[in-house]
Amino acid sequence: MKPSNLVFALVFGLGFSVVAQADFIANEYVVKLKQSVSASSRGLLFRQISALSPRSISEQGHLILVKSDKDKFQLASLLKDVGVEYIEPNYIYKLVSMPNDPKMKGQWGIVNKKSTDINVLPVWEQMTGSPDVIVAVSDTGINSKHKDLQQNMWVNQAELNGKPGVDDDGNGFIDDVHGYHFVYPKNPGSDQNGHGTHCAGIIGAAGDNGLGVVGVNWKTNLMTAGFLSGSGSGSLEDAIKSIDYAVKMGAKVISASWGSTEYSVALGEAIDRANKAGVVFVAAAGNDGKNNDKSSFYPANYDLPNLISVAAVDSSGRKASFSNYGLKKVHVGAPGVSVLSTYGNSYANLDGTSMATPFVSGVVALMIQKNPSLTPDEIKQKIMRTVKPLKSLEGKVASGGMVNAEAAVFGQ
Repeated sequence: MKPSNLVFALVFGLGFSVVAQADFIANEYVVKLKQSVSASSRGLLFRQISALSPRSISEQGHLILVKSDKDKFQLASLLKDVGVEYIEPNYIYKLVSMPNDPKMKGQWGIVNKKSTDINVLPVWEQMTGSPDVIVAVSDTGINSKHKDLQQNMWVNQAELNGKPGVDDDGNGFIDDVHGYHFVYPKNPGSDQNGHGTHCAGIIGAAGDNGLGVVGVNWKTNLMTAGFLSGSGSGSLEDAIKSIDYAVKMGAKVISASWGSTEYSVALGEAIDRANKAGVVFVAAAGNDGKNNDKSSFYPANYDLPNLISVAAVDSSGRKASFSNYGLKKVHVGAPGVSVLSTYGNSYANLDGTSMATPFVSGVVALMIQKNPSLTPDEIKQKIMRTVKPLKSLEGKVASGGMVNAEAAVFGQ
């Protein structure tokens, strides 16, 4: 079969605290004294640093609070070798805030009282994503003008500042400001279907912007790698081009919510090229309710170290009835029923392993932010090793559970 004749289709259902920047109380310092320092010696120490109103914080910890108009480094210099172990500013700690995105209450995959969300809130206490991590959405495109996605769109600066209709950066693609669309090259910032925009919002709708929903990453770089048409189908030729483009332009994660029952050597080789370039490829398991160990579904079924195949679960932790599964071929579950995200210029709830896939892609992006040295295979194994076990996925997926953001990012 010629590459251009193999058609891929979308895989979605028929229905359709952050800790604030470090702050401290001005001119106040916590000083730990060595145990050998007597009470009579403290006065001399405090006079050396012109300390005002010193007071004890912890007798057990030998901690004193002092006030001084000198900065931390001046104090450390003055107190060196005179009975002080360390000096720290009197830091201010605040409640971990939730993002103020008003529709987040409808995002059960993010916050769910039944504890079947992806457990990302503890991650947000320390990190919320990074523009340094580029996530390519290989799909129907991304509506780059959506207000909840604009600030997180990847930008090719050479094309942004170049001339329309010109390949300003010489990469072979004209006007790829936010990425490229191999079906609609004259309108690469569009999404003629809505599916890709929905997936992009799950990965990285802007967080804490007072608008709409929040992505797994509040901040990221979403790259369009479009190859599926408005009808939701695309060729092998363009699928390969979209993958190669994403790798060439620096993506670290490719989110692929599409598939076919046809096996292609060329597609497998494209994903393997991504692996060799250090790129994680996250694929939807499919929506036929079939066992992928016995039935073909690609790209999810390729046995590659960088490929993570994702099944869908509902808000109660049950495997979605439509979701494909497979103890060998499917690796992990994620929210995929009635998932709220960006769609068109607004928002919508969609079902499918298509929706589950970008949840995992978003977690992978957080893992890379935390530890950029992780290899694709290390990321895959850690995702699988740190899942939330679910009875509905026992014997159904290799890990036996759904993605657990906190454990995947911070666990061993």
